[in-house]
Amino acid sequence: MAERERVKKAIEAPVDEAVKLLSESSAADVETRLALRIDGWGRGLAAGLEELAIAIGELRRARSADDSNGV
Repeated sequence: MAERERVKKAIEAPVDEAVKLLSESSAADVETRLALRIDGWGRGLAAGLEELAIAIGELRRARSADDSNGV
């Protein structure tokens, strides 16, 4: 899977879960609903950043391997 898709899926999963929780908690007060939304966005961003860090690590390892092979 391409890096862009990995990041996109990592972000979408927690955000989609937050949307699901919001739809199930329509009777919750405004503060609770806002907290659920912010939590989903925050977890999505964290997951996306983790995927970016993994991709950067993979690129560094590939570059290091190329350098050690004389390429």
